Amino acid sequence: MATGTCKVSVVVPVFNPGRYIDELLASLARQSLSADEFEAIFVDDGSTDGTPDRLESLAAETPNLRVIRIPASGGPGRPRNVGVDAARGEYVQFVDNDDYLGDEALERLWTFARANGSDVVIGKETRPATSHPMGWLFRTNRPVATLGNDPLLQLLTPHKLFRRDFLRESGIRFIEGPRRLIDHAFVVEAYFRARVISVLSDYACYYWMSPRPDRSNAAQRPHVWSEWFGDMRAVLNVVEKHTEPGPFRDALLARWYAAKGLKRIGDRLSSASEGRPLEFLTALRDLALERFPASVDEHVAPVLRIRSALLRAGEFDTIQALAAAERGLHLDYDLAPEADSDGRKALRVTASLAYRDGSPVRVERAGDRWRWKPPVPLCGAVPAEALDFTDELARARLEVVARHEGTGERVPLPGKTRPLRPESDDTLKIGASAVVPLLGTTMRGARSMRPGAWTLRLQLRACGWTVKTWRDAPRAHSASARPPEQLLRLEVDPAGDIALRSLGR
Repeated sequence: MATGTCKVSVVVPVFNPGRYIDELLASLARQSLSADEFEAIFVDDGSTDGTPDRLESLAAETPNLRVIRIPASGGPGRPRNVGVDAARGEYVQFVDNDDYLGDEALERLWTFARANGSDVVIGKETRPATSHPMGWLFRTNRPVATLGNDPLLQLLTPHKLFRRDFLRESGIRFIEGPRRLIDHAFVVEAYFRARVISVLSDYACYYWMSPRPDRSNAAQRPHVWSEWFGDMRAVLNVVEKHTEPGPFRDALLARWYAAKGLKRIGDRLSSASEGRPLEFLTALRDLALERFPASVDEHVAPVLRIRSALLRAGEFDTIQALAAAERGLHLDYDLAPEADSDGRKALRVTASLAYRDGSPVRVERAGDRWRWKPPVPLCGAVPAEALDFTDELARARLEVVARHEGTGERVPLPGKTRPLRPESDDTLKIGASAVVPLLGTTMRGARSMRPGAWTLRLQLRACGWTVKTWRDAPRAHSASARPPEQLLRLEVDPAGDIALRSLGR
């Protein structure tokens, strides 16, 4: 490749990927951009598995591929910084060495960036190796997105397109060395400094394959919780540097308090804390008292507010008792064929939360409000108003996703979510219902559903809980959850029509 600029530089930090780099190399060879329009820079961070030699042999035959070797730094930050310094592209796309790109990813990302004058473009990510939901960020293309109006904090991986001069002029760099959450600090700094952030949702640009089946990713290492939460301070510093005290800052800080802390204090407390719950709770409490004012609690879901109150009060025994009571939380669901308002073939899906013994998770009436009745006694650290779930009940969301039995591809199916009606004057199950059209030619997104058999899967988000009918790996405590194959099976013919073939449990 000539010494001038190209459209995109793909920067790849490399550390002992072995055979897991094959998919990335193949996807680079398939790019719709011509070889003189992009370059791939592999920065090897002291690999010992023979990958550097293999890449250098490939580079000798591939003009747009370069290899840079550096001493082992212990993390992806330094290799990425070195790659940006060496990049010649107008834009830089970061890719991890065990992930890969869609065939048209670079062309579509660059075209979208140029059309919108973007400093950052978030290309649609898909995660074939995990059931982690991507949520609302990729519901639609967003030519101009902002932290205040769009769910940008939902995805803080570095697998994005950045204008190279924007990074250099802003001085945005990755933290180097064996540190946690360096991606968050980098991406959030870019979000605050960028003039235009765009989201490309109509094409799967990035295939995120972590964790590897053998759990050998470079980022997979045991947590020392005091260090882990210590590293979180770097991204909290970025938020505080760019905001003033108040609701907006609190809403941003709540993202880390909830996602990296309070959500782990649930039915999977022991496994989520790597079997050291007291160490985890102590370190999280120290961080909460130092960096998350009580006003942040107003921006987290109801069940998380209860956990926060217990955490701040140091009620670790009560937290663990509550987590044990929630262990085995699953969905109780009903499926029934039904015609929608337009007379189309449809399915009514109703799902509610249930404890392991099958008893429903309920709220009870208190005047004109609904309060959760916890499964274990809570101490005086939790005020009565914290148990008020009224406003959140209406925000419950039931997601119905069709999963292709052959490829594992997921397609979200439309269906307006409605809260459940009370069982009686005094009790109400926590859940939701939705009527999902099943006629392929009128279903949003159905044209992308390839022919074959599909299984419906359910996910309910309600009051701070997220519970689904499937899981990535078996859990000993979840024997009461129904497996996904007991849900509905659909078949899509080559014309795109969907047939309901079986229904039952």
